[in-house]
Amino acid sequence: MGVEKGKTAAVLAILKSRGITVSKGARTRIESESDAATLDRWLSMVAVVETTDALFS
Repeated sequence: MGVEKGKTAAVLAILKSRGITVSKGARTRIESESDAATLDRWLSMVAVVETTDALFS
């Protein structure tokens, strides 16, 4: 589970560093995700999306 927590932290840190607003609901969704494939997809997308909605699509 440690790897997933690291990926979650990375997604949130990148969103913050890019100035993308993360709503409470989006934060909860990101923090509760445990599927490694989904976290990997989010990590690959987080550098180019403009919103968390785009991240989840």
